[in-house]
Amino acid sequence: MVRYFDQLGVHNQYYAPQVGIATGLSYQGFFCEASGKLGLGLLQASAKLDGGTTQQLAGVGTQSSGGVLAPPGGRAASENAFAVIPEFSLKGGYQIASWCRVLVGYNFLYASQIVRASSLVGAVDVRQVPQLPSYDPTAPATGLAPLHYSSFVVQGLTAGLEFRY
Repeated sequence: MVRYFDQLGVHNQYYAPQVGIATGLSYQGFFCEASGKLGLGLLQASAKLDGGTTQQLAGVGTQSSGGVLAPPGGRAASENAFAVIPEFSLKGGYQIASWCRVLVGYNFLYASQIVRASSLVGAVDVRQVPQLPSYDPTAPATGLAPLHYSSFVVQGLTAGLEFRY
């Protein structure tokens, strides 16, 4: 019996000041509110790729470093990049009473640079998988590829009934 595990991890930390503006209109119980923010700053991305293999033959278990996707010894990388993150929100509805209103809204957030865990996985080096016939313990370990940045979009719709007291 052979068991593999691969662990992929990415941490994106964003450091930036934010500036924004908010406004609102109301007319005979109807209202509309809008806000926008913009952040310009530093994105610290760190990634870790690790894994292991456990092989059990005739009641004797052996454990080795490296899984199917992770090379022996694992890999880690950290980089900094400039990122832009704008955010926009729009809300509208009707004020039923002074203490109750119904509303719908839309939110949009965009990040120009992030690292995703899926970008850590490259081609599997069959020379580094102990259970395959092509296994070569002298094959050089492959490193973690340079971090691949991509953009990220989040959108949301909201609906609610708001009570104020």
